[in-house]
Amino acid sequence: MYSLNKKIIVSLALLVLIIAVPLIIWQLDTIGQARKVDQQSQQYKSAADLVVNTLDPAEIKKGIPELEKILENPASIEIEANTRSILALALIYGENPDLKRGMEMLKATAVNESYPKVRRAVDVQHIVDVIGFYDKNALKEYVFVGAPFDSFYKEEKLGLAKRRLDEWADELWPIAVPNYRIALWYANQLLADKIKPRLSASKKTEYTNVLQQRLERADAIFATVPMEGRDSWDKDRLLLAYLTKAKILERLYIINGKADVADRNEADTYFNLALEVNDAVFVPKGYGVWPPFHYAAFLAETGAKNQVNVDKIKSLLAPLYAANRDKNERFFNRLKNVSDDPSDEQYLKQQVLLLVQIDPQFRGLLKELGWTEAQLNVKVEPL
Repeated sequence: MYSLNKKIIVSLALLVLIIAVPLIIWQLDTIGQARKVDQQSQQYKSAADLVVNTLDPAEIKKGIPELEKILENPASIEIEANTRSILALALIYGENPDLKRGMEMLKATAVNESYPKVRRAVDVQHIVDVIGFYDKNALKEYVFVGAPFDSFYKEEKLGLAKRRLDEWADELWPIAVPNYRIALWYANQLLADKIKPRLSASKKTEYTNVLQQRLERADAIFATVPMEGRDSWDKDRLLLAYLTKAKILERLYIINGKADVADRNEADTYFNLALEVNDAVFVPKGYGVWPPFHYAAFLAETGAKNQVNVDKIKSLLAPLYAANRDKNERFFNRLKNVSDDPSDEQYLKQQVLLLVQIDPQFRGLLKELGWTEAQLNVKVEPL
């Protein structure tokens, strides 16, 4: 009897071991995996901070080795997706940029259905951001190749391609900035039609409706982020949201015959919000010339013709003349090239010429950039 009980006890003990040991191993593995995820999350945050919290290409580049190390054995699919995204940005915006590799990574993340949709949407948004920095040859070689990207640029209209990418981003996950940019695209079309009519009545109605729908959608998404929560946003995202909405409202005010003063007042509010972020974050680092330029152009187009307004415009433009042209190369190239661009940027040219008539120093800047006297002497009036 004792022998039988002993056998039963031994058998039960073995059974417990058979069950318990795998559970213990599993638990230890789970604890180890959780620790690995936590450790890599900290490593990711440290490396990502180097990339997104500076505008200095040399500093951005410092995050690359740590990000590449994480990708050797990522602890989770989320960490893998996030790390690939930030590494792509580091490669594109860092010192000695590698557009080919960086864009390949962004595109691969965007189409990877195993990655979180919000990450994919943000990376499509990043692709739209990058597009404006490169010429058509680079875009054809690195961006608009492979499905679905080759379908976005069929007509070789960059603005339309960017709108389609933003629409795709929104389909993946609702984000404010792509919706604001889509609304701005429609506002630009309606404004171009006001300058030089080309749209049918039905098309104008369609564009107006889509513009309003996208603006309302963007506002609704943006409203889900409380004011105090916006401190956690990347500051370039926050600045872009404020500035893009301001430009939409400015265009609506002009499209509607400058009848709705509420649009103008709200545009003024959002231009000032953009300037607050710009002055706090970007100006101290030697960047941030676009927001004051756009606000000055807005005042030239919609403000009163008095000395107070003229003085404010000149004050806004003043930082442009001392700005580092290497750091702000894209801005100065855009000012240089708009003199010969009669198509997609008619309103930008209108804005530039209004500012020429207000500020002699701005006129001098354009001469330095290659504008001729004949180009500078074209007279325009507010729309």
